[in-house]
Amino acid sequence: MKHLNCLIKKEISLFLLGIFLILFFSILFMVKGNQENFTIPSHQHNGKCFHQGIVNNIENSGGLIKNKFGMLAANGSENKIYYTHHPALFTTALYIFIKIFGENFANLFPLLISLCIIASIYFFIAKFINPFVAFWSSFLIGIHPIFLQYSVFFNYEPLILLLIIFVLIVISRRATKNKFNNLMVVFLLILSMLTDWPGYFLCLYSFLYYHLIKKKMKWNKFSFLLFFLPFIMFMMFLFHNRALTGAFNGGNLYRTFIGRISNVGETDLHGALTKNVPEYKNYLEFLVWFKNVIIENFPAGFLVSSFLLAILFIFGTLKIKKIIKKEIRILLFGICFVGFSYTLIFNSFTYYHDYSLLHIIPFFTIATVLLTYLIANYLWDIFSDISKTESAMFKNLFINLIFNGFWLFYLFLSFRGHFFTL
Repeated sequence: MKHLNCLIKKEISLFLLGIFLILFFSILFMVKGNQENFTIPSHQHNGKCFHQGIVNNIENSGGLIKNKFGMLAANGSENKIYYTHHPALFTTALYIFIKIFGENFANLFPLLISLCIIASIYFFIAKFINPFVAFWSSFLIGIHPIFLQYSVFFNYEPLILLLIIFVLIVISRRATKNKFNNLMVVFLLILSMLTDWPGYFLCLYSFLYYHLIKKKMKWNKFSFLLFFLPFIMFMMFLFHNRALTGAFNGGNLYRTFIGRISNVGETDLHGALTKNVPEYKNYLEFLVWFKNVIIENFPAGFLVSSFLLAILFIFGTLKIKKIIKKEIRILLFGICFVGFSYTLIFNSFTYYHDYSLLHIIPFFTIATVLLTYLIANYLWDIFSDISKTESAMFKNLFINLIFNGFWLFYLFLSFRGHFFTL
């Protein structure tokens, strides 16, 4: 009987995942074909042209090794110009993918990354809560307008978001028990820092969780490694930059960094101002602008639900922590920490690049779904106290009917008038 229940649970999980993938592809291509309701963002078009241009430059100038795994932005007759404002792993992976499958299938690379984001969230939540909560969490992430627009985006955000989720899943599943699992965490952190700057915030979160919570501020070898790892990786990045450009500050790296954490504006590889100076005069004005952007892109109910769930996690009862397992809480707080730290510190970058909001979509979505699941559980408690019913089967039926019924009704209201009103 136990094996039969496990088999049924696996079949339900695979069935719901199949439904989601069908809906995801359907919505993706329906939106692509509906030009009245959807236009390709300029970032998406520019990102594809930029990175495929780099791939072509690398191919035409001897390959990855000859170009020292750098992002060759221009291959002049006298000297080469490398793009050094980001780590190069994404472009390297894209180059290898195109070499294997051909340029005609290049669009599959970011799309597969986006589907892996959805699938990893789905299976992780299904394992620690249930397939229905996992389905609605992953489905609502997948149909969010920003996620759909950039699901085939040639840039660092989808890949770094996937690595963030992988690292948090490994950490939350208590994978820091032996040397092999510690190496797995370190390996994924190195990949994330080789991909883009949010990887450094992820490493900080991993250190804070392991050192402050797991080890109660007691230092050991792994604590020291997590602490010094971002410094080591950044030094490697600077030496790689020097090998490509002849200077640690090659590509005007310092000036670009200052431009992305302030309102003085960004510069290009030659030091020329690439964008107008942001309209906000100080950081407080940026926060007001950021608040308005969040409100525009997420329903008020999602924002309130996320705030309430965070309070419940911190001050909640043992019952709440029993329903929402520790592993899920670690994942959710990690996404929140990395996403908001990156977007708020690199404020000028966030101001000009709306795709940076990809990092916080999972937080608001998963938190809202979890809160509705908690409410359904508390409604069952009230009903069972009144009716004196203690049947586990009836409990699951009651909770799932309330929970799924709410989200089906929400989905109906959202798609009733316009294609996207989420």
